[in-house]
Amino acid sequence: MRGKRVLLLYISPGSGHHRASLAMEKAILGTSPDCVTLNLNALHYMNPALERLIKKTYLGLIRTSPEVWDYLYDNHRVLKGIQHLRHLIHRFHSPKFQALISEFQPDVVVCSQAFPCGIVSDLKQTQRLTLPLVGVLTVYLPHSYWTYGGVDYYVVSSEKAKLKLSQNGVPPPKILTYGIPVDQRFLEHGEK
Repeated sequence: MRGKRVLLLYISPGSGHHRASLAMEKAILGTSPDCVTLNLNALHYMNPALERLIKKTYLGLIRTSPEVWDYLYDNHRVLKGIQHLRHLIHRFHSPKFQALISEFQPDVVVCSQAFPCGIVSDLKQTQRLTLPLVGVLTVYLPHSYWTYGGVDYYVVSSEKAKLKLSQNGVPPPKILTYGIPVDQRFLEHGEK
């Protein structure tokens, strides 16, 4: 019998999403050494040129016009306006993710960022995959871009985050309040 296979997806190496993904991988392998994990920068895997463009645009926006990012970050009108574009991007990249899932054959997919979570969610719905999908939020309050129909469970930091996610349409039984994943070394007591 083979060990369970866990596909972990994040974007932006060195980011909080990435660190949370690494912490989850370390915890999984620490408790279940027979597991096989694949921890993948989904944006780079999907399209390295798009990754560079998004990173450059995002960093430029944060540096020069943070108020624009603030406006875009959790705006339901913006989300509704780009819904069609978002589905096109997901559909365009779905074959690559479908091949990855077919090749790696994960027992579960865990996403620490909304973008790859959306692609896998759409893939589950269009291809009728029964693969469990878990979205692990690495922020204190969820934004609207996290809400997808194909996500089986969301892991959030607090009851306040759970309430906000449920206000965005996620059924409360799908929301688990476990906190933000951190490296296990933060649980160790050290000398001051």
